[in-house]
Amino acid sequence: MNWHHQLVIVRRKRPGQVPSTVLGVEGASVWRKRVGPRLELQRAAEALRLLGPAAVQVLGVEGDVMVLERVLPGNEAAELSDEASTFAIAESLLRLWTPVPDNCHLPNVRQECAALYDERAVAPLPPDLVRTARSTLDELLRDAPVPRVLHGDLHPHNLLWSNDRGWVAIDPHGLVGDSAYDVGPLLINPWAADAARLLDRRLAQLVEVLQMPRERLAAWGLVRAVLAEAWHVQDTGAPAGGPLQVGQLLATR
Repeated sequence: MNWHHQLVIVRRKRPGQVPSTVLGVEGASVWRKRVGPRLELQRAAEALRLLGPAAVQVLGVEGDVMVLERVLPGNEAAELSDEASTFAIAESLLRLWTPVPDNCHLPNVRQECAALYDERAVAPLPPDLVRTARSTLDELLRDAPVPRVLHGDLHPHNLLWSNDRGWVAIDPHGLVGDSAYDVGPLLINPWAADAARLLDRRLAQLVEVLQMPRERLAAWGLVRAVLAEAWHVQDTGAPAGGPLQVGQLLATR
């Protein structure tokens, strides 16, 4: 999707959230994005202001509308090869993560993972996988590094090319915690038939660029995969399937 050719884009960020709408006018130098309710607008605006230079810039807030810089030409990283897209996302993550300021109001990772403990949300999922995800999350939080401001949803469709600024991230969830949490969306979006090979290659690239242990990245990938399915159940009543496949693969590695 190319933003400068698209006048209205409706994006659903997380299950249970009100869809947000990007209101664009051909030739305009800014984008106005309607976000609701008010708390979601405040969270999105705060996240974009706190994230590093690879995030789209917030120029102002007008009621329930965020005024954003316009990203041109706005081509998505999803248009690249998978290897190039993975590299672009990994490099962008390094530019996004920033120290957490004292007055930060963003939720933490534990709060963001609450759906893992929603028994109705996880009921359709394999019980052993849910238990593994919960215990893995507990272990990861016990030895978590210094928290950073995180994007929370950086995948190839949320990274746009700017001729002026390079790769620019959009649509953050916005939270604080272990930087490795942020690799989850890349490991489950997009997916393909050769899942195991693709997963191994993406992990290898992430290890090389981020200089993080493969085991920690894979562990967060497992947690994020099960969390994504729990969110999907909350929203639709049924698992999506793709993230579940990723979680099952990571549980055996």
